[in-house]
Amino acid sequence: MKLRKACLLVLLLALAQLLAVASAGGPDADSNKEEAIEEDEEEEEEEEEEEDDLEVKEENGVLVLTDVNFDNFVADKDTVLLEFYAPWCGHCKQFAPEYEKIASTLKENDPPIPVAKIDATSESALASRFDVSGYPTIKILKKGQAVDYEGSRTQDEIIAKVKEISQPNWTPPPEVTLVLTKDNFDEVVNDADIILVEFYAPWCGHCKKLAPEYEKAAILDEGGRKFAMEPDEFDSDTLREFVTAFKKGKLKPVIKSQPVPKNNKGPVKVVVGKTFDSIVMDPKKDVLIEFYAPWCGHCKQLEPVYTALGKKYKGHKNLVVAKMDATANDITNDRYKVEGFPTIYFAPSGDKKNPIKFEDGNRDLEHLSKFVEEHATKPRRTREDL
Repeated sequence: MKLRKACLLVLLLALAQLLAVASAGGPDADSNKEEAIEEDEEEEEEEEEEEDDLEVKEENGVLVLTDVNFDNFVADKDTVLLEFYAPWCGHCKQFAPEYEKIASTLKENDPPIPVAKIDATSESALASRFDVSGYPTIKILKKGQAVDYEGSRTQDEIIAKVKEISQPNWTPPPEVTLVLTKDNFDEVVNDADIILVEFYAPWCGHCKKLAPEYEKAAILDEGGRKFAMEPDEFDSDTLREFVTAFKKGKLKPVIKSQPVPKNNKGPVKVVVGKTFDSIVMDPKKDVLIEFYAPWCGHCKQLEPVYTALGKKYKGHKNLVVAKMDATANDITNDRYKVEGFPTIYFAPSGDKKNPIKFEDGNRDLEHLSKFVEEHATKPRRTREDL
């Protein structure tokens, strides 16, 4: 009897101890569960935010692509029609209803062809990537490769071109003459004494008429200047006369240029195509030149800093701080390569053929000033040093 009581007592004590442990561990267990639930909820929220960023919105039947969702969207698409536009552009506003009709028509195509638009003023990475320099710019993406559309901005013509390129067996049309691209340009130019370059548009009637002779010709000299051939009649004789005149130095280069500013006495001198040589290539002066695009967000952020830099060095006669809209003006020297915006070069006096590119990612006043001081050909003091 005593043994049974003792066993029962031990059992009760063990049970009480288990209950105490369970009671003590209860809040911690609940807390751990709550933390796990909160972590799961945070992960779900992050995934939802990422999905929201990649979501492609639609406006009046036209898809809206951004720097964030572009690559994800086009990755598995064979053909995509793209329009780069600016909200303030009058031509873009006029074209919008026509573009929406194009989107509606191509949506019914078999298979459907996506039609998208990109605000080049806010999606600056895409605008730079696709070399957008005017509005609207239309491109057709074929398996990730951009094809420039240079025809008229009409529904029928654009749809016809898109459908042509969307065909499985479509390839770029063969050319009788050599096609210069970014990949082969330097190699071709370096291996030739004279380059005859054709600037053409597929829809141009005169170009098609001239094709057996040479369509439309221009000479590109070693400095990157263009000399256009614009006679009344195109044949082999006029082409020969054109080349002869160039070799004798009788031709004037054709330069795309904004009007020369009448008042150009601000802290930052404005350079246009016609004044590039006289300002940037002036052998007696150091020149810091910024190449920008009006729609570029980074350029807009840089503007107050660059103006402050111009004011800082305003009193130095041998140093010029300048800027140039590279979308509206020709850069008449091929040593100044612009592949994105903004691009900044320092052109030292006496050595204009070897400009120094600003590679530092920090485009603030301190780093830009340091860049100028390091490469200035003559020691100089700023107003702050006086």
